[in-house]
Amino acid sequence: MRSTHVPAQFHEALDVALSPTRADVVAAKRQVLEALASGSAQRTVDLQELIREQEGIPAPVNRELLELPPDGDPSTLAGRDVPPLARVRVSRAVRRALAELQAEGVLLPVQNIDGDVAVDVRSGNTSGGYYAPVVVEKVAPAYALFAPASPADAGLLSADVYAAEIGHLLGKRGVRCIDEALRAHRRGLHLAAVNMLGAASEAAWYALGERLRGDTGQLAKALEDERTAVIRLVHDQLVQSKPGGATRETLEELRSHATYLRDLRNYGSHPRGRISGDLEHHFTEHATALTFMASHRYFMRLADIADHLPAPTVDEKVAAPS
Repeated sequence: MRSTHVPAQFHEALDVALSPTRADVVAAKRQVLEALASGSAQRTVDLQELIREQEGIPAPVNRELLELPPDGDPSTLAGRDVPPLARVRVSRAVRRALAELQAEGVLLPVQNIDGDVAVDVRSGNTSGGYYAPVVVEKVAPAYALFAPASPADAGLLSADVYAAEIGHLLGKRGVRCIDEALRAHRRGLHLAAVNMLGAASEAAWYALGERLRGDTGQLAKALEDERTAVIRLVHDQLVQSKPGGATRETLEELRSHATYLRDLRNYGSHPRGRISGDLEHHFTEHATALTFMASHRYFMRLADIADHLPAPTVDEKVAAPS
């Protein structure tokens, strides 16, 4: 409920300034994952304070009041960066980030980071307790069996974080492929995870193709027919133009990784014929986690190349073929 003593012209500005945007939440996710990367549990309030400091927002002072004179300008007095408002906005962004990361299976809720466990001991003529420090997880009274798997690198567990700098390359469907790939991987569905990662890779090359297609020629036809030859044709054009100073060696490495992901996708999505010993082990938890980490750098390099190409000529970037 809004206070009646706050001038009405400030209400909308205050609501906006106090509400985290999606970008705020994604940034908070990244910062939370970095802060927790060591494996040590941290209190929510400490994470909020840490991120407040990283955002350069000053700490509150004693008896701080937000001055809103009746004739004041809401755009300056109640803006997002006004410290009392920015602190609330960042705290809300962190809470939302933590809730989403927990729902995604990335974070484990902790009830007490300063708990202890005791064991009764006797030594000679004396007896007493030995107390060892322990982090107390937050647990429910009862559980049913469900064991999500976790990739090795916590920073790449969230689709928001993984795709934050490559979303403009992948497009909506490509980002969705990343999201579903990570969700599948966390639940131990590594075959589905690798298949969707391969689809995201094809989405990236199709997006590059749209920037290079022209109106005629082999590439335009391959894009229209949704053929996997797009990867080869795009690679050949990139070798000729070397956008952003990309070397032939870099482009060969990127094409090689694209072929690797395509082979895994083809093998995983066409379960017929005999089992391939050199490919089957790629669908284990550890191997899939490594594939995600290696592929993140691959996507980043493709996105950098895209930044040096003309903007796409279609309203929405093309996703991978089915």
